[in-house]
Amino acid sequence: MAQVSIWRQSDDSPAADRDALQTTLITIEEADSASLRAIWRARNKSEPTKSLSRDLLVRALAHQIQEDALGGLEQRIAKLLGRLAAEKESAEKPIKPWSFIVREYQGPFMR
Repeated sequence: MAQVSIWRQSDDSPAADRDALQTTLITIEEADSASLRAIWRARNKSEPTKSLSRDLLVRALAHQIQEDALGGLEQRIAKLLGRLAAEKESAEKPIKPWSFIVREYQGPFMR
């Protein structure tokens, strides 16, 4: 079976581009928290949430950089995922506070 790509670009980028991307990702991983927050501010034009740990900042920035360099999801896939998420949210029924959840052991009782 042929592998179907859901990404905008394939991995056909020149080796120099891939090397530059790798270097950037290594730099991100080795940066301290203050530097990561500065990079976040420059890229996203907003302040990162204070609750974001250094590890999450590294992961989020690495994801953004790779998506910029290699392309993100195709538009049709992104729309499909958005639609599926909306359907799931509308199907969920929230449980109210102080509700009792009862579980029947091995199914309903039958005679």
